[in-house]
Amino acid sequence: MTLQKNYSKIASSLLLVFILFGISLASAATENGYNNDNNLLTTIAETTLIENGYKTCITINPYTTGTYANENGYKLDLSINPNGIGGALTESNYQLDLTPEKTFFYIPDIAVTKLTISKTIVGQGYTLRINATALNHVLSYQTFHITIYVNTTPVKTQTLTLTSWTSKTLTHTWNTTGFTKGNYSINAIATPVPGEADTADNTLTNGWVFVSIAGDVNGDKKVDLKDVFAVGKAYGSVVGDSRYNPNLDINDDGKIDLKDYFTTCKSYGKSW
Repeated sequence: MTLQKNYSKIASSLLLVFILFGISLASAATENGYNNDNNLLTTIAETTLIENGYKTCITINPYTTGTYANENGYKLDLSINPNGIGGALTESNYQLDLTPEKTFFYIPDIAVTKLTISKTIVGQGYTLRINATALNHVLSYQTFHITIYVNTTPVKTQTLTLTSWTSKTLTHTWNTTGFTKGNYSINAIATPVPGEADTADNTLTNGWVFVSIAGDVNGDKKVDLKDVFAVGKAYGSVVGDSRYNPNLDINDDGKIDLKDYFTTCKSYGKSW
């Protein structure tokens, strides 16, 4: 009986130690104002990493790359910021940024980083291509609108959703039918997202496009022998050739052929 009582006391003591130990590990430590989860591991999907003396319990999502996993309501950065803003620990080939642990303060910031046009001179009633590239600068998803403007006229708007440090290009074919002859400024504007402070890089302008008579390939407001000779000299060239000039590609199909030469000859003698 005495032996049984001793076993009971030992078991009770061990149970109390386990409870206290569990409570200790389950408590939340803080570092730089951020809560760290020191819970015991509960599944094989969790691994305890150490940084700055704090245990951090990370839940890895092996099916998601470049997005966020969540644990206890906190967002975890998995391979979104390859350089990190602090720690450089890895788990299952994912880079983990543990500074600050568990949660990230960020200021939303998007930008238009590139704006290109396929030609600088276009015949009235013909087309050219405009490409605008937008980038998300921060550690979060961002959904926003990007609009291409010709002067102040919007010609294309698209909604983009970008993960952290990813970019996407909006392509638009601008048909100049209905636009008067003259110079046009090409602009791309990304609508600021809530909380964004730096909006200077949300707008990008890429020079001017001159709308003229179809066949006026040098932009002097008339079609003469200079234009006919230029198109004839580049005849047979395609994109990538040294002789190819997009301003001579009247119909913007990537090659200078009889269609372009015929259009120029047909407009010969016209001016405005």
